[in-house]
Amino acid sequence: MTDLLKQGDMCIYSFGGKNKSIAIVEIVRVLDDVRGVAEIKFLDVIIDDTGNGMFKYLHRTGKTMNASLKYLRKRENEDGKSVSRIDA
Repeated sequence: MTDLLKQGDMCIYSFGGKNKSIAIVEIVRVLDDVRGVAEIKFLDVIIDDTGNGMFKYLHRTGKTMNASLKYLRKRENEDGKSVSRIDA
């Protein structure tokens, strides 16, 4: 999976039903971790259901966090092509 996601990719970050949080993030870097982990930066928060406002806080401050690749889906444009920060 790490070869599919790369630095600069814009992704939708959500937990697939485990809670309602949804955010648009950018991959800052893919970490060398066998579990599949990336450092992400929040570009927009659609729903923050974290219980403590963590997604909104990270978006507002520009700080990053690590996230499992299994919760990241590449964001695509109208043509079905992946969107990176360079394309946006």
